[in-house]
Amino acid sequence: MPPRRKASKGSTETGGSAIGGDLTIKNGEMVGRDSIGLNGDEVSKIIEVLMKYFPKTYITNPEQLDKVFNEFQACHAGLYEWKELHNHLDTSLQLFDQFEDALRQANRRNANIESLYGSWFKIQEVLDELLSWAQTIQVIDQKFAINAAGEMTGPDWAIKLASKGKEINDHLQNVRKAAQESSGKGFVQRLWNPDPMDENWFRQLSEYASNYRYLVLRFMSIADKNLREMATKLYEISAQNLRR
Repeated sequence: MPPRRKASKGSTETGGSAIGGDLTIKNGEMVGRDSIGLNGDEVSKIIEVLMKYFPKTYITNPEQLDKVFNEFQACHAGLYEWKELHNHLDTSLQLFDQFEDALRQANRRNANIESLYGSWFKIQEVLDELLSWAQTIQVIDQKFAINAAGEMTGPDWAIKLASKGKEINDHLQNVRKAAQESSGKGFVQRLWNPDPMDENWFRQLSEYASNYRYLVLRFMSIADKNLREMATKLYEISAQNLRR
């Protein structure tokens, strides 16, 4: 009996033929290092669908088809991450409008530090969520991280928003701490202690707030620009590689 002809790479012969080097079809089922449990009919249907949408040259050239799929996957992942960044920034901006309204209405005579801090705390929560998410990104930039010394690495938007957010938070917390310490003192002692929420304090807080808002708007614009570019790239890949 003549020796059995060895199946070539990419062949779909049964009885042990190779597909892409890792997958084979044996007894009508696709198997490999990680068996996916597809029978011959199911494999045929998959190939039929691929033939329907992709040019025949891609089906006979697995490396090129794999490249196209990788480009699709990278674009979709990029779209998702830029959209997530936009959503976090948009939520932060909406809450920041409320914080700035509270800041404008406050003055030295009737300002309530707990009320101001309560308005900021909602933004701080969104910022914390953003920074936590930034530690998981895969496509749009390197992951955000803070080492034991407090040094930050990662996307420019994460580092700058974290820094500016800390300035506002510390500014408010310092006065909260002073107010709590003052509440335990007698009337005469409180009378002689200068009010920490003076004109300079409000001016500094307003400056911090303005800088933070500017950064949110700037990075939202960058996210939206990249969203448009990524969507355009995805369309171009589709137009170039799918049957029309």
